Amino acid sequence: MPDAGTIALFRARMMCDVKRAASLENLAYVGLAFIISAVGVGFEFGDDRATAFTIAGVVVAAEAAFITALLLWGRRANRTAAALLEAAGFTRVPDESGRLRYVPPADAARPR
Repeated sequence: MPDAGTIALFRARMMCDVKRAASLENLAYVGLAFIISAVGVGFEFGDDRATAFTIAGVVVAAEAAFITALLLWGRRANRTAAALLEAAGFTRVPDESGRLRYVPPADAARPR
């Protein structure tokens, strides 16, 4: 059975790989979907066009604040995981596509 330190390193390595790949690539699509849904909510609850766009603006502002909070949380989690990995001796190495990966100390000299 692996100890808690090994599990923490494994989790940190997975977080760095997965979160960096998914966070910024899909942000534009999520933002577009939020804007379209906000306009839909605005027209559902608004009586006229001005009220609908006011409601949509408030919903977009709330969604933007939510996305910003999630991005800040994700960056903080990535920094924490990176610090844990670097303290354990892992090395940041770019792969063929240019993404940064954390390589264990024994594999750092081996070409990828």
